[in-house]
Amino acid sequence: MRDVESGDCVKTFKGHTSYVNSASFSPDGKYIVSVSEDYTIKLWKVPTLQDLIDNTRERFSKNTLTEKEQKEFYLK
Repeated sequence: MRDVESGDCVKTFKGHTSYVNSASFSPDGKYIVSVSEDYTIKLWKVPTLQDLIDNTRERFSKNTLTEKEQKEFYLK
């Protein structure tokens, strides 16, 4: 998932084993459906801000942030 303005990756969804041909948001914006050349269709829950905060907090406590993330959070 990329930020519309900056183009930065904000979330990576793992699951398809080949190129994704198309993806669309559900009308309520809570899900994304993707279709891949691997002959699969996947339904993804779009993370909320709270989901992202919780995930970062968990990774912080386990010290599994990337070097870039550590620099962003002034850990080094």
